[in-house]
Order: sequence, then structure tokens, then C-alpha cells
Amino acid sequence: KLEPNEEDLTVLITNLHGIRGAISFPSLALDAVNRRLVAEYEYPLEKSVECIKKVLEEAIADSSAMLNSYPATKAELLFRINRCVQKESEKTIEKLREHVQAEMFYVNLEHPDMDLSVFEPALPAVGPTKVWRVTDSSEGTTKAAAAATAAAAAEPPLAADNSSDSGLTERSKYLVKILMQNESTQKKVQFLMLVMTKYMEIVQKQIADLTIKYILCFLVKKVLDYIKIDLVPTLLELSNFASLTEDCEEDFRLKEEMEAACVCLKEALDAIQAF
Repeated sequence: KLEPNEEDLTVLITNLHGIRGAISFPSLALDAVNRRLVAEYEYPLEKSVECIKKVLEEAIADSSAMLNSYPATKAELLFRINRCVQKESEKTIEKLREHVQAEMFYVNLEHPDMDLSVFEPALPAVGPTKVWRVTDSSEGTTKAAAAATAAAAAEPPLAADNSSDSGLTERSKYLVKILMQNESTQKKVQFLMLVMTKYMEIVQKQIADLTIKYILCFLVKKVLDYIKIDLVPTLLELSNFASLTEDCEEDFRLKEEMEAACVCLKEALDAIQAF
């Protein structure tokens, strides 16, 4: 009964990955790196919206100072406007998240600003390359296998421990070290870094440009339209007029008293002139 051991499986899996990865540029690796890098933009975008939201709230609070004599009216206005600011800021953040997800979903190497001709000298070598192959030196060990053999000689033997994942972790680190010593892998990594550096410059410009536009259009403009189109007409409706004039009753009373006093003074002056 034949049963493959752990070493045979490790060599087989590593060789398959080495052969598959050397045939062409690994698009899956490109997508994975793009997702990881673009995902880091999500938090700064949220902070940008929060900063503009705070600026709007402070500006609204400063503008409402003229209503200090009418606390009920001021509180009503601040509540309505701040609620709108909160709602629109959440919508803006959601739209920016959707844009980030769209950037993560697809790497557009056909972008007009993406000039791949500058990478031609750095194209990775094409052809099957086994990053770990156990061969006898008398049979002609390849450069990659020689490096792997030298590294294996320098490494302490791995203890077999089926009760924990420490052995798997050490073996993973060992495989990574071998892969980093492989010339084909190094070329692929260099090429991937060049492509992603150029592509992320384009993505960064797009995200920075859209962030400003989204904040101005979906936050600042929405709040301004709400104040001009919805809030003012709503507050001036007859059903809401009583709540707005609660603080004005004292002013109305003083005004009526002053008008009555003026009428009395006018009558007194008329009487004096008639006398």
C-alpha cells in the first residue's frame, strides 16, 4: 500500500506552483496585491468625510449664534440641519466605499495612462522553473535546486509535530526563503512591484479626485439644498409657525406695549396741542 509522505507532497505542491507561475505573469497575484493596497484607502476616505462633516457642524453652530435670543427655534434648526448632515455624510461614505470596492474588483491595465512599454526590459523569464527539486548533484542540479540544497543544509532539521501548527509555520517560512532565492521568482516580484507602483499612481489620482467631488456633491451641496429647498419652506408652514414663535411671544408682548404707549403719547400730544 503506497502512501505519500509529507515531504513528497510538499515537493509536489511547490513544484506545481513553480511551474504554473513561470508560464505567464500571475494575474491572481496582481489582483490580490491590488485588493490589499486599495483596501487601505477606505479608512482615510472615511476620515476625510468626517473632517468635512465636523467643519459643516462648526459652521452651522457659528451661524446659529444670531438665534441665541430664541433658544427653542435655534435648537429646532440645529437638530434638523445636523440630522441632514449626519445622513448625507453616511451616504457619502457608502458611495466612496462602493468606489473603493470597484477599484478592488478589477485591475484596468488598459487604462490610457498605463504605459506597459516601460516594463518590457523587466519582463519575467518565461518557462517552467521548479523552485524546489530534489536531485542528485551528479545528475546536474539546477541553480535554483543548488540554492535550495544549500539553504536546506544551513537550516536545522524540522521536528515532526502533529499536535500543533508550529511545524507547518516553520516549513512555510522555509519555503518562502527558498522562493525568494529563485531568480525567476525575483524577476516576477520586481515586475509585479513595477506594474503595481505605476497602476497605484493612477488609482490614487482617481480616488483623490473623486473624493473631493463626492464630498462636495453628495454632502455639502445636499445639505445646502436641504436648507434652501426643504427646511425653510417647511418651517414657514402654518403648522410649524407656532413652534417657531414660542420664543417670540415676549417680543410680541413688548411690541404691543410699545405700540400702546406710542398711541397714548400721540393722544397726549394731540390733547396738549388742542389745549
